[in-house]
Amino acid sequence: MQVLVVIALTLVVVASPRPTAAAQPHDLMLVLDNSGSMRVNDPQFLTAVAVRAFIADLPGDARLGLVVFDETVELAVPLSPLTGESRARLRDRLGQVDFSGQWTHSPAALERALYALRTEGRDEIGRASCRER
Repeated sequence: MQVLVVIALTLVVVASPRPTAAAQPHDLMLVLDNSGSMRVNDPQFLTAVAVRAFIADLPGDARLGLVVFDETVELAVPLSPLTGESRARLRDRLGQVDFSGQWTHSPAALERALYALRTEGRDEIGRASCRER
C-alpha cells in the first residue's frame, strides 16, 4: 500500500516511510510558493529558516528535491541523495526564492512534485498523505 504525505509550510510535500518502518529511508519533495502573496503570509521570510532547519535534520539516507512555483512551476532541484553538494544546491536555490511571482499555480506544483516521487522515488518507501496550513 502506498500513500503520500503533503505538508504545507509555505507548501511542502513530503513522502515518508510507513510509521511502522522507522528504519526505511526517506524520499521527500519540498514545494515552495514563490508568489507575491507570500510577502503577506511570511513577511519575515521564515520559510527559509524552517526549510534550512528541516534539511539539516534529515538523516543521511534521505533523498530530497525542490519544486518552486508562482505562475510557473520549476523543478529547482531534482530528487537526489543528500550530500554536501546537494545540500549546498538546495540552500543556494532557496536563497533565490523572493516571493516575486504574480500568480500561484499550486495544483501544477503539487502535480510536479508527485510526478517526481512516482518516477524517481524508491519503490521500497511507503507513502502517506496529510495537509496542514
